[in-house]
Amino acid sequence: MADNQSVYNIEQIRKLEKLYARFHDGSTYALMERAGKAAFDLLRRRWPLAQRLLVICGKGNNGGDGFIVARLAQQAGLNVQVVMLKPEFLPKGDAGRAFELLKQTSVEVVSWSEALLEGHDLIIDAMLGIGIQSDVREPYTQVIHALNQCALPVLALDIPSGLDADTGMICGVCIEASVTLTFIGQKRGLLTGQAADVCGDIELDELECGQGVFSLVSTKVSHYRYEQGIRWLKPRPPVCHKGMFGHVLIVGGAPGMAGAARMAAEAAGRTGAGLVSVLTHQSHAALVSVQRPEIMSHGVGEDIDISRLVPLLKKASVIAMGPGLGLDSWGRQLAAAVDEFVVSNKVPCVYDADALTWLSENPASENPVNQPLRVITPHPGEAARLLECANADIQRDRFSAVERLNEVYGGVCVLKGAGSLIASNGKTSVATYGNPGMASGGMGDVLTGIIAGLMAQGIPAYDASQLGVAIHGLAADDACEQKTEKAHHRGLLATDLMPYIRTLVNPAP
Repeated sequence: MADNQSVYNIEQIRKLEKLYARFHDGSTYALMERAGKAAFDLLRRRWPLAQRLLVICGKGNNGGDGFIVARLAQQAGLNVQVVMLKPEFLPKGDAGRAFELLKQTSVEVVSWSEALLEGHDLIIDAMLGIGIQSDVREPYTQVIHALNQCALPVLALDIPSGLDADTGMICGVCIEASVTLTFIGQKRGLLTGQAADVCGDIELDELECGQGVFSLVSTKVSHYRYEQGIRWLKPRPPVCHKGMFGHVLIVGGAPGMAGAARMAAEAAGRTGAGLVSVLTHQSHAALVSVQRPEIMSHGVGEDIDISRLVPLLKKASVIAMGPGLGLDSWGRQLAAAVDEFVVSNKVPCVYDADALTWLSENPASENPVNQPLRVITPHPGEAARLLECANADIQRDRFSAVERLNEVYGGVCVLKGAGSLIASNGKTSVATYGNPGMASGGMGDVLTGIIAGLMAQGIPAYDASQLGVAIHGLAADDACEQKTEKAHHRGLLATDLMPYIRTLVNPAP
């Protein structure tokens, strides 16, 4: 079996298939049979009342998987019709073998007609698979549009037709699946980009490839699970004090934006930092402590003197800069002063929000490998500024973008979004927690505080970033009752996450 956290690109999946063939007399047909059987078993489990199946097949191996599902369904007594798109191109290879076996049954092979949708209970998408390299073309475009407009559930085989398996971007148009059953290994494109809009529930079947096959293909991308980070959240010893759990200093909060710094500070405290301070504009410094008296608040005026700040900066075990910092003269001066201190003294630091814009305008002259303690947490727009490209360039290939950010800026990079990516030293992980309710102000500030709070407790930057992203997303899922049928996303506020954060950093033994 593969490591169930491993995530593969298309080239690696192809290599796994070839290795299987090498160990099994050069044939991969057994994999296709297993894929069809796995899909049939899943549809009977997920839709036990479905009796009328419409299986829509392309000419490649994805279509071959569909032929096998159709054959097995017919043998089980279900009513099955198969649509062959581009019937002028007869399937070849493994798909051709599967088609010949299908022809020996009574399954009806028909041409596409939108009227077919009225007589079926379930659609099987076996059209395009992982090999798509350009925008979807006719007749697939027409069929996909029709399927997305009908009310029938769709089971996608391997990947929804039209989704790029490497990047998660939609190639013009894409099937909106109810469930996606992917084969052999988890694909990058199922976990980030636009995948969450079209994949539905994702299940993986390794098709019994065998450990010997997986051991020969290494990948530096993994699917991060909250459970992996629990080892960092052991119960505290009975004899302890606040100085054992670090001191987080949040730098930000220009006039009118005190809330951002305050939320980041509370998140750091709720995550378990022993002490939390805020360095903010003097006009509202006192207000922060009034709202949350556990936070120590320090004000700084328009004339920023770094020598006066140094004693406070030296007390911090982790500095988080950016929430509500602003980009006026006050914010820019403060960013420059804190950055100089952080770089000179090698203090662990999280850069977010306006600090990232400042960083993009003031790239470090030193080698990024000398910044192992820096964490940057850009959303796609901020990432585009950091790499001097368009937002669309970031989203077009999020894996390449996060790797490039890490190369340029060093330390750890968290590229936020649906399927957040965390990269450091050639390794990348993807965390798929979270929901649409997180599209509201302040969520990024809370994440900054969580990561800083974990780092303050001695968790290495990369581990703290991965675990922080997972806790952030899970807290939002819990706040929205994501695992129930009554999940409510609209109206979620960043501060709603606080009680759930505290629960997650205190896992049950």
